[in-house]
Amino acid sequence: MISYYGYTISPNQIETGEGFLICRNVPIARTGEQDYLGTELGLPVADVVKVNRPAEEVFSDAALASFEGKPVTNDQPPELIDSETATMYEKGHVQNVRKGEGEWEGYVIGDLHIHDADLIRAIKEGKRQISCGYECDYSEDGDGYKQTNIRGNHVAVVKYLNEMQANNGIQNFDAEDVSVTQGNTLDSVLVDIAIQPVDSVEKVYATITVRVTAE
Repeated sequence: MISYYGYTISPNQIETGEGFLICRNVPIARTGEQDYLGTELGLPVADVVKVNRPAEEVFSDAALASFEGKPVTNDQPPELIDSETATMYEKGHVQNVRKGEGEWEGYVIGDLHIHDADLIRAIKEGKRQISCGYECDYSEDGDGYKQTNIRGNHVAVVKYLNEMQANNGIQNFDAEDVSVTQGNTLDSVLVDIAIQPVDSVEKVYATITVRVTAE
C-alpha cells in the first residue's frame, strides 16, 4: 500500500553552475506515531487510527537503500512511479539517504538534486513541503497498527494544504484561507489558517506565531 510522509524542505540550498538546485539535509521520513483515517489503510471504517513507524523498520538497511536515487517530483504523482512513467514525473532525484543525528534524531535525511527549472523556481518562491511516497505493509499493533517493509518510491515537493485537500484530509481550501502578517516582535510573524476537515460542517481557525531565533 502506498503511503505519504510530509515535512518542510531544508533551507540548505546550493545552486550549481548549470542552474541545478541541491537541497541538503531534507527530512523525508520519521519514526513514531501518526494518525491516519481507516480508509487510508484500506479499512472499512473512517475513524482515525494510530499508526506506528518503528525505528527498526524506518532505519533498516533495506528501507534506507530503497529511497536512494529515487525520483523527486513536482507535486504528488497520481500513481507509483516506475521505469515506464519516470519521464512523466521525475524532476530530479534524492541521494545520500541516511539516518539523522542530533536535532534530526528519529528522521531519515536525504539530499534532493533538482534539475527541472519550473520546480527550482517554485522552491525558490516558497514551495518547500515534502510528501514522500512509499509502499509498506500494515499489521496490528496493540490498539493501532504499525508499518513494516517500508520501501521508497519517490519524494514529492508539494504545497502542504493543497496536498491535504488532494488526499481528502480537508475540503473547500482556498489560498485566501492562509494569511501571513507581522507578529508582535520584529523577529516573528503570525500565520492565520482556516481549514475545514472532511465531514466537518465548519472551518477550524488557528493562529500560529512563528519566531526566528539567532543561534
